Amino acid sequence: MRKRLIFLLVLSFLFISTRVSAQSNVQIKELSIQFWPEYDRPEMLVMYSFELADDTPLPAELRVRVPVNAEVNAVAKFSEGTMLTLPYDTPVRDGNWVIITLVVDELTSYRVEYYAPLEKNGSNRNFSFRWEDDVAVENLFIEVQQPLSARNFKT
Repeated sequence: MRKRLIFLLVLSFLFISTRVSAQSNVQIKELSIQFWPEYDRPEMLVMYSFELADDTPLPAELRVRVPVNAEVNAVAKFSEGTMLTLPYDTPVRDGNWVIITLVVDELTSYRVEYYAPLEKNGSNRNFSFRWEDDVAVENLFIEVQQPLSARNFKT
């Protein structure tokens, strides 16, 4: 792989919205956003892992936004110790976003994964991320995985 990879992750405009008008009965108890640059493709793998609040009435419809230039890789839930692929409505474009609508039918962990392009300049890699949604988030965790061949890694 590359001898020298400078990777800059810019979490710009990280915005956790407290607007809950469109999904008023849905609240995310815990959201983990994971970034795995150049994991198995020359792009950024972004994973949203989340659990809804314990008092969420089920079934609940949840809309998740991903960038319009992203390629959705998986929509799944953990049930009985295994990850199951979930059906979801055909994504709908909304400006710079694509909205994925899924039905949450049990209080367990869910995941949405997508690949997004990296900005490349020689051995430098840059990525900007923005979270924009209309559901409240109680706890947010960010995880960035450093590629094995990366040097001078910065976030």
